[in-house]
Amino acid sequence: MSMYSIRVFSFSGDIYHEVILPGSAHVREILSGTVDAGLRRQLVYDGRVLPDHAELSQVFPVAGTSGADLQLLIQKRRLERVKRFTDNMNARTLQISLGGQTGVGKTSLVRRYCFNEFEEGTRPTMLSVIPKDFEIQRVLSDGTGIKLLFWDEQLFYRAHYVPRFRHGLHAVILVFDITNRQSFESLHQWIQAAAWEGKTRTMVLMGNKTDLDAHRKVTYQEAQAFAQSEGLVYFEGSAKQNVGVEELVHHVAFEALARLVADEPPVPPDDNLEVKTSTTSCQVL
Repeated sequence: MSMYSIRVFSFSGDIYHEVILPGSAHVREILSGTVDAGLRRQLVYDGRVLPDHAELSQVFPVAGTSGADLQLLIQKRRLERVKRFTDNMNARTLQISLGGQTGVGKTSLVRRYCFNEFEEGTRPTMLSVIPKDFEIQRVLSDGTGIKLLFWDEQLFYRAHYVPRFRHGLHAVILVFDITNRQSFESLHQWIQAAAWEGKTRTMVLMGNKTDLDAHRKVTYQEAQAFAQSEGLVYFEGSAKQNVGVEELVHHVAFEALARLVADEPPVPPDDNLEVKTSTTSCQVL
């Protein structure tokens, strides 16, 4: 039976775990007992995220080959906000667009996350030196700098309302108002507009204004069923009460980062590091 010697590296480059497993073992066993059950993690190999149920023999090179380069991403419970990155830090940028009808609370969600602010009764003003509003938040994840660039997408009128999304986006947050039935029913056109030339991109659905639950026009069950039918993760919360905002953004940031890393060429192994010998040597980065 072929055996695989696997080294697990965190996203910041530190050795996280070492293990030797048979080819019949599953991907989920690589990190068995090492990750808090409350955290989410993904292993990336050869440009794709490995499914937990896959056998090692199915995803790693066959016995006698030179090995494999993998990457491990662990979602922390919270991203750590910072005012600036250190001079020697190579920060990544994730572009996140918020789409949805005017008045559903897109800007309020961004302002709440970035500045912990909420303006009652008026549309908050975001930086508008270009046609689309945006805000930037700097965060750290596992020691890695990430610049979150939030785009507040607006509706443009051409015979009917058509949302336009920026090219090069990493994630889309579609927002509707749970007290506004029409904002929910218009989501189909936003999903269609967010389609990015066939390339899979992180996209989630957010039902905002749960502080007005007594005036709800869209039930949680209906919104959840719609999200599942579209292959989306559904969140509910309130920018006003600061409920669910961080969970939403952190989920999106982690998923987008995982896809970004999966699209990058694998990091070559360091020949100066010692590797346990076995039939096949697999390096997890």
